[in-house]
Amino acid sequence: YEPGSSSEFPDHFVANIWGADENWKITWFENGVEMGVMKRINALDPLAEELYAGDSKPKKHKWVKPYNTDHLFIAKPTKKNTNIEVVAIDRWGNKYSEKMKIG
Repeated sequence: YEPGSSSEFPDHFVANIWGADENWKITWFENGVEMGVMKRINALDPLAEELYAGDSKPKKHKWVKPYNTDHLFIAKPTKKNTNIEVVAIDRWGNKYSEKMKIG
């Protein structure tokens, strides 16, 4: 998620990495330069917050609310209008990556 997506960490981008545990390595790159390991947080998923937080949401099932999850990772970009890549390596050495341009 782009910076501004998380109400708790508005200056950071957020990676939601299902299944990640303490044996995974989550790093990030800015414009192709490795910036380091992302910080794991226990927080609200920005999409769940957008869809389910608030008295008027969701309309059909009022009892549905977002809750904290521990598979979110954050980092603060050093530049605006930059290319970000998140690389996740699991305990077996499998590599997963995702790229996005942030504004």
